[in-house]
Amino acid sequence: AGEGLATYWEGLAHNAPAFTIELKKLIGPFADVALIGGTLFGAGLLELALSIFIGFFLFLHGRRMTALTRQIAERVAGARARRLLSVVGVTVTGVVYGLIGTALAQGLLAGIGFWIAGVPQALLLGCLTFVLSFVPAGPPFVWGPVALWLFMQESVWWGIFVAIWGLLLVSSIDNFLRPYLLGKNTNLPVLLGLFGLIGGVLAFGLIGLFIGPTLLAVAHSLFREWIAAELEERRQPPSSSTERDQRSGPRQGV
Repeated sequence: AGEGLATYWEGLAHNAPAFTIELKKLIGPFADVALIGGTLFGAGLLELALSIFIGFFLFLHGRRMTALTRQIAERVAGARARRLLSVVGVTVTGVVYGLIGTALAQGLLAGIGFWIAGVPQALLLGCLTFVLSFVPAGPPFVWGPVALWLFMQESVWWGIFVAIWGLLLVSSIDNFLRPYLLGKNTNLPVLLGLFGLIGGVLAFGLIGLFIGPTLLAVAHSLFREWIAAELEERRQPPSSSTERDQRSGPRQGV
C-alpha cells in the first residue's frame, strides 16, 4: 500500500486546488470523530473521579455502612442474612481478583515472550495484552499479528515461538488461573461471563468490564444459595410437635 499512497500524496502535493478539496472532505469526519472521542474521554475521567470520590467515603464510613447493611439485610432475609452477605462479599472479591489477576498474568507472560523473541516495544505490547485480556479471546489479537509480523520479517522460528508461546501459555492460562482465583462459589459459566461482560460494557461503558461480570456473578451465587436453602429445608425432618400431632390424629374439641 505504500507505493500507492506515495503516488496519491505526490499528486496532491503538486495540485493545490485538489489538495484543498480533499482536505475539506476530511475536516468534517475528523471533527466529528474528535468530538465523540473527546466526549468519551471526558466521561471516562468523570467516572474515574466520581469512583475515587465515592471510594473515599466508603473507606471513611465503611464500618458504619457495613453495620447498617447487616441490619437491613437481617430485616429482609432473616437469619440467613449474614450468610448471604458473606456470599456476596466472597463473590465480588473473587470476580475482581479473577479478572485483574488473570489479565496481569497474561500481560506479563506476553511481554516476556515478546522480549525473548526480540520484538520491538515488548512492554507496550504486554500492556495492550493486559487490556485485551478482559475481553474473551482478546490476547490472540496481539500475539497473532506479532507472530505474523515475524513471519513477514523472515524470522520464521521466532514467529513459530511466539505463536506457540501465545497459544500454550498466554491464552491457555486463562482456563486454569481464572477458576482458581474466582473459587468454586464464584465460578461462572463461560456463556454467563460473556453476557456479563458485553452487557456491562453496553450498560455502563468501560467500567462495565468490571461491573457487569460482578453483578452477574453475585446474582448467580445468590440464586445457587437460594436453591441450596430450599433443598436443605426439604431435607430437614418435621418437628417433634408436628410428629405428635400426626400420630395422635385430630384433637377433640372441648
